Amino acid sequence: MHRDSLFQQNATIVAELTDAVAKHCPKAQLCILTNPINSNVPLAAEILKHRGVHDPRRLYGITTVDSVRADVVYAKLTGHPLDKVSVPVLGGHSGHSLVPAFSQAQPPSRLSPEDVRRLTESVRGAADAIVAVKAGGGSATLSVAAAAHRFVNSVLLALDGRQNIIESAFVESDAMPDLPFFSCPLLLGQNGVERNLGVGQLSEYEAELMKAAVAELRVQIEKGQEFGLAWAKR
Repeated sequence: MHRDSLFQQNATIVAELTDAVAKHCPKAQLCILTNPINSNVPLAAEILKHRGVHDPRRLYGITTVDSVRADVVYAKLTGHPLDKVSVPVLGGHSGHSLVPAFSQAQPPSRLSPEDVRRLTESVRGAADAIVAVKAGGGSATLSVAAAAHRFVNSVLLALDGRQNIIESAFVESDAMPDLPFFSCPLLLGQNGVERNLGVGQLSEYEAELMKAAVAELRVQIEKGQEFGLAWAKR
C-alpha cells in the first residue's frame, strides 16, 4: 500500500491512541511503529502539545529496521561480524527520505562508490522488495517486529539505568536545519532521549541524497502536523 494511503488509513488510529496516552499516562515513552512514521510522529506531537503533556524526549518513531538492514548489507560486503557493525541511518523512514551513512560505518572499511550506491539502494528499496516478493500480500512483518523489539528493549534498559544505550529513531530535533523532526543516533536515558548525537560528517554522495530527503521529509512532516492539529481541535 502506498504511504499516502497508509496515512489515510492509520492517522486516526494513531491520533486516538496518542490522545489516550495523553489523558491516562502522560509520562509514558511513546514509541510509534505505525507507518508512515514521517507523518505519524509529528501528528502525535501536535496532539500531545494540544493536551499540554508533550515531552519531545519521550516520543519516538521506530526506524530500527532501517539500521538493521544497513548493518546487514555492510557486514555481508565487508566480512565484519554483524554484532560489531554499526551504520547510522539518517533522515526519515521511507525510501528516499532515509540516508544510510556508510561513510560513518563502524568498523570502517574502504568502499568503492559503486559499492556505496548498491548498498544504499538495497537499504532504501528493502521494504518495496519484500512487498514485491509477497506479491502485494503483505510487507516486512518479522524483520520489523524484531527491530521494534530491539528498540523497545533498549528503551527499557535505559529506563533501568543502563549506560551508553544508543539507538536511532525519528524524533523532534534540531539536527537538521529547518526540519523539526529527524532520525539519527540517540543516547537514551531514564527520561528518554538524553542526547541527540546528530548527523555527523557526510560524504558528497550522502549530502546530495540528504538534500532530496529533506525536501520529502518536509512535506510528510507538515502533513502529519496539519492532521494532528486539526484532530486535536475538533
